[in-house]
Amino acid sequence: MPVARCFIDGCQWQQLREDLDDAIKLRENHERLRHPEVYGVGTNRIIDGTVEQLTTVDWGTRAIDVIASQQPGTRFTLYEICAHLDEPPTANGWQQLARDAHHLGLVEDVGGANSKRPGTKGSKTTLWERTARPAGTRRTA
Repeated sequence: MPVARCFIDGCQWQQLREDLDDAIKLRENHERLRHPEVYGVGTNRIIDGTVEQLTTVDWGTRAIDVIASQQPGTRFTLYEICAHLDEPPTANGWQQLARDAHHLGLVEDVGGANSKRPGTKGSKTTLWERTARPAGTRRTA
């Protein structure tokens, strides 16, 4: 059975998986969320002082880059600032993006707005504000 294992700075995280591809994706997601200062938000991953160029950058990473590029204090819905990207590859991609951006300390929930995303018929969505905290700095409260 494949093991998803983190090799960053003595991190002890690991999980058994049924599928090797699933284990690789799980490890990369762990590194991106738990070690953003090492993994980075972009196209390079730094491990043990060497830079590995990633062959592709997934939708979530590109969307996090867009959020991180917003000025602190800017208010937006995720679709408004990520509309130029393709739709997420999974049905819950927008929810995962919101969770990841909030977990990284990039955004705070400041209320609701009507969605401008096609097919949503103006349903309610979350209004986010870009925080002044650097990426990877979690909120304490």
